[in-house]
Amino acid sequence: MAELPSGTVTFLFSDVEGSTRLLARLRGRYAGVLGEHRRLLRAAFDEHDGREIDTEGDGFFVAFARARDAIAAAVSAQRSLASGRWPEGVEVRVRMGVDWVDKVLNRPGADGYAAERVRALCTKSRSLWHLGRGAEQAAVVAALEATARRLGDPVILSQALQERVDREMDAERLDVADALAGEALHWARAAGDEWEIAAASSGKAAATSSITELRERVDAATSLLTDVGNVHRLASLLNGAAYAALCLGSDRDATDFASRAAPIARALPSRFEWMINSGNRGLAALLIGETDAASDAFHEELTLCREMVVLPVASEGLRGLAAVAVVHGDVKRAATLVGAADAHRYDTPEYPVDARLDETFFEPARTRCGSDAWNALAREGSALSFEDAIAYGLEEPRT
Repeated sequence: MAELPSGTVTFLFSDVEGSTRLLARLRGRYAGVLGEHRRLLRAAFDEHDGREIDTEGDGFFVAFARARDAIAAAVSAQRSLASGRWPEGVEVRVRMGVDWVDKVLNRPGADGYAAERVRALCTKSRSLWHLGRGAEQAAVVAALEATARRLGDPVILSQALQERVDREMDAERLDVADALAGEALHWARAAGDEWEIAAASSGKAAATSSITELRERVDAATSLLTDVGNVHRLASLLNGAAYAALCLGSDRDATDFASRAAPIARALPSRFEWMINSGNRGLAALLIGETDAASDAFHEELTLCREMVVLPVASEGLRGLAAVAVVHGDVKRAATLVGAADAHRYDTPEYPVDARLDETFFEPARTRCGSDAWNALAREGSALSFEDAIAYGLEEPRT
């Protein structure tokens, strides 16, 4: 087996979204190969962790192109086969991965590898959100879409458009997201790629302001994703649908979607979708009056958020527990948590569900507390670090 260039494994290990498609095709046929790649992955992490990465020479780019499928299979194996765990500490390597992507893409000759460039930019975009640098995503997504359109490969263009759909959804531009999702689906169908058709359909599902249409689209996409075996995207679809339902004010639908996602997300080796599911379950429970269940779910969300260092998720969990504190009559704690949540939004926009929490819980609590007292407590919360804010939310003793 050819030796891979230094750092190739580190970068491609974070390319989760594309890698799961290979698992369905490679499970069984390449069990021995996957085992060997798992060994190489661990060896590469041990050898290169924290060291300067050598990306010199044209041979790197050739190896990069040839290594893609093999390493993607290894990622799938690492995430989905025997151990069910990431190698210890891999989540914090996302930060290094972003720097590595920039280093590779700025090398002379990198423009000649358009397909790899698109996938690298997709990885960078997702990693930036993970690190709380969402404001930088727009430029990255624009670059990857432009590269994909120049390349003209229908599958890669569909994947690039799906990435932009996610960003437009984040910005609450549902009409734009719906149109782009439709184009992504068009290109996936043009390629005749059932995996990408299912993925593009899931991207289109939540791009609607109609709860009836949301249900119909989710059911259709669920069927397609189940048929191709894309379990990771199925969990993401149902989690996204739960949040979309919350934004549309349908708490019962949100509860249903979150409940359907829960066993799927729980079974995935990655804890990311389980963290997202915990937040959705917490919000749905909170808004239908099941406060104890909401508290448990938000505690779980914050615990996983801290474990994986997914910065933007902290705000949701902290706001959720602030609402729980309001229900319990602890207005001072609620104000402190709201201040901490606002300080740790990390470029996350305000969503309709945020306005619902403000109207239902925080505005009445602020009135009871008094604006001056509330604002003073919120300022105390805003001074808490990421770690301290989560520890306060989880009511852990201060050290």
